Amino acid sequence: MTPPSHPPHLPEVTPEDMGDDKADQPGVSTPQPLAAKDRQAAPAAADGPDAPRGAPQSMPDSEVPANPAPAPGESPMPDGTVPTDQPLSPTADAPPVNTASGMGSGSGTETGGSADAGISNRDGAAGGPQQAPATPAAAETGFFAPQMLRGRALTLAAAVCGAVIFVTLGLPLPLLLGPMIGCLIFALAGAPLRGMGVFGIFMRTFLGVAIGATVTPDLIRAMPGHITTLALVPLFILVIGGIGYPFFRKVMGFDHATAFYSAMPGGLQDMLIFGEEAGGDVRAMSLAHATRVLVIVTAAPILLQVFYGADLTRPPGVHIGDVPLHELALMLLAGLGGWQLAERVHLFGASILGPLIATACLSLAGLIHQRPPAEVIWAAQFFIGIAVGAKYAGITHRELRVYVGAGVAFSLLLAVISVGFIEVAIHLSSAPPLDLMLSFLPGGQGEMAVIAIVTGADVAFVVTHHLTRIFLVIIIAPIIGRWAQRRAARRTF
Repeated sequence: MTPPSHPPHLPEVTPEDMGDDKADQPGVSTPQPLAAKDRQAAPAAADGPDAPRGAPQSMPDSEVPANPAPAPGESPMPDGTVPTDQPLSPTADAPPVNTASGMGSGSGTETGGSADAGISNRDGAAGGPQQAPATPAAAETGFFAPQMLRGRALTLAAAVCGAVIFVTLGLPLPLLLGPMIGCLIFALAGAPLRGMGVFGIFMRTFLGVAIGATVTPDLIRAMPGHITTLALVPLFILVIGGIGYPFFRKVMGFDHATAFYSAMPGGLQDMLIFGEEAGGDVRAMSLAHATRVLVIVTAAPILLQVFYGADLTRPPGVHIGDVPLHELALMLLAGLGGWQLAERVHLFGASILGPLIATACLSLAGLIHQRPPAEVIWAAQFFIGIAVGAKYAGITHRELRVYVGAGVAFSLLLAVISVGFIEVAIHLSSAPPLDLMLSFLPGGQGEMAVIAIVTGADVAFVVTHHLTRIFLVIIIAPIIGRWAQRRAARRTF
């Protein structure tokens, strides 16, 4: 008797809230069986003849994709799905993500806002494969879809609650840490949070403007004096990788690619793209990096107050009414224009680095004389806090235990490494200890820039060290990762 045939299991293409940064935006969700009525449309969208196979996807910083692979030591279920301790959050039906383009366009910093977009491919519109047709599910979760708007409204409510509590209790950086912790608590409670889309990315551009406005002729003349501490950055990266990789590989049991790119202290989106190309677990890497940023950004203000007596209550700039209108217009133009131009040339960290370069040119030309007003920087802090906290939307108990637990433990190792390099830098450099501490804490570039602005540190000095770190990791990590993978393969055979 011929056994009945069963249709092959087809993973559901679940759209996600996507981001710029390539970062700044959300990802791959846990495979789920398709409903019978959807099985006809799925192959056309996911496996059509024009769709590229194996192309890496650009993962936003505002949300993290649901886990596509089993955790170390766990086996998949017979249908190909992965067992979890609790069901995924309703965030599973966010809009589809973009695949990466080159190094990734957008604000590929370590954390960022998210943008909503349809599926695209590595070749882009010019001569490349055509975009797959939108499915009904994708249409229902478009930018202005009710479900998307409700998710964003809930996210804003969580952020406002956190900010109000921090302000009421007099806690440090209430408009950064308050929204971040508020969104984190809501996400852990299972709330279907959404990223702020392209508007969240747009708000990050003002950080680039604020940093670029500090680039003056005096700063350029002082740059040669920073060579000593900048020379420590490559060694800093090697020590972190040399300790982090064995920790994730041997202690946590991650596979090679996941362990390697989880340990690299580079931009979140860049590491996810490289790690996915190498076959790593995107969800594990996402949560490991997000936890690193969360722990460092939360602990840094406390450490600054305890050890350096930093004043975190003063306004980060002048009142908006004290800034000439023509300078405000130039800042807005530099932010938008720099961001879009940087995306076109696929510059990493486009939403920050593009406006930074454009504003630095205006500052050196004598057209801009101060940073964006305090109200604008406070607003940017608010949306950056949302981007960090909302990454944990849809997290399961297993992911919290395995991936976030690994991220917390790794953050403690990073703290020890950072303290050692800060002490060495203090002995080698005449720069203020506050500047050096912020330069050697491997948090997100945007988040550390906010803290530097609020504390009155030399923002350009701090950001220069973080940009150097991120740039070196982006250049070196894929080369070392592929070499190590080939070496491991030769040993296997």
